[in-house]
Amino acid sequence: MKFLDFSLKKVTLPFKKPLQIGHNKLYTKTSLYLTLHFSGGFSGTGEISLLPGLIDITPEEAKKETINYLTPLRGLSLNIKKDLKITRPFFNLLPTQILSSPVVFGIEMALMSKPFKEICIPVNDLIYPGLQLPKTANRTVKVKIGRKEEEVQFLNQLGKIKGVSLRLDGNRKFSVNQLLTFLKKLEPQTQKKIEYLEEPLEKISDWPEVHEKTGLSLGIDESLLEYNKNVPLGTTTFIIKPSFHGGISKTLSLFKDAKKRNIKCVVSSTFETSLGLYALALLAKNNSKTPAGINTFNYLEEKNPFYQITQTEEGLSFKGLPQTLKEARMNNLHPF
Repeated sequence: MKFLDFSLKKVTLPFKKPLQIGHNKLYTKTSLYLTLHFSGGFSGTGEISLLPGLIDITPEEAKKETINYLTPLRGLSLNIKKDLKITRPFFNLLPTQILSSPVVFGIEMALMSKPFKEICIPVNDLIYPGLQLPKTANRTVKVKIGRKEEEVQFLNQLGKIKGVSLRLDGNRKFSVNQLLTFLKKLEPQTQKKIEYLEEPLEKISDWPEVHEKTGLSLGIDESLLEYNKNVPLGTTTFIIKPSFHGGISKTLSLFKDAKKRNIKCVVSSTFETSLGLYALALLAKNNSKTPAGINTFNYLEEKNPFYQITQTEEGLSFKGLPQTLKEARMNNLHPF
C-alpha cells in the first residue's frame, strides 16, 4: 500500500460555556481534521486537537508541521504486515521524526482508522461546584479543586452518595500546607472516597510528604512523560492524554509500562470533537475497565457529530450515523 496524498480541514466549535484552561478562558475549540489517502482507494481521518493553556501550538503551526512532515512522504510504500510495531512512533510505518503531540496523534489516528463498530465504555463525570450532582450511585466523578470556596461543601455532598469515587484535579495549584489544610476540611467519609489526587502540588516532588501524612494516592497527568520512569511514592494512576502525551503509540507504550508496575491508566481527552473521542474510546476499551476521562462531549456545541454519543448507565455509548452525514460534514469544511 502506498501513501498518496493528504488534506487538512479546520473546524472550530463553540463551548456551551466558557472553559478555563490554565490562564486561558476559552470560548471555542479548534481542531484540524487530517485525511491520509492511500492506494487502493483507502483513506483515514485523524484529529489534531488544539487547546490553548495545555497544548500551546496554533492551527497555523500545526498545519506547517504536518505539511513539512508529510509532503516528502508522498509515494512511500507501507508494509503493514512486515513493519507494524504499535508502540513505535507512527507504528513504525512512517519515518520517525520529532513532532508536537497533537500532530502525532492526528497522523496516528488516521493511520489506525478502522470500520466503525458500536462501543460503550465506562467514564467519569466531569462536574464543577454548583452543578447538579450525579443522579445515580456507583459513579466515578472528577472535580477540579483549588478554584472556588464552595468546593469543600460540594465535595462533602458528593461524599454522601453511595458508591461514588472521587478524582480530584488540583492542576498544580497547592503547596503542601495548603493541600493538607484543604483535605482536613473534608469529612472522613469523603476522604475515604478519594480515588486519587491529580497533580495537586506546585512541585510534584513534594508528594511523598502528603502521601505519608494522608495515605492518599497520586495520579500523574502533566508531568507523566517526565516522571513515568521514576514516579513519586504513592503514585497509582497515569492520566494519559494522547493528544498531549505523544500520540497513540506512546499511549500504548505507557499502557505496557504501567501494567508491569501495577499502575492503572486513565485515558483522558483534550476536548476532542466526536471524531477524536471515538479514537480515545477505542484506546480506553482496549486498556481496562477503569472509567475513562473522555466525558467531555457535553461541553462542546457539536451540531453535526461524526457519531451519536450518549451517556447511559453503563457509560459513554458511540453509535454510527449514516455515511452520507459524515461525508456532508467533511465536505462543508473548507480546506485549511
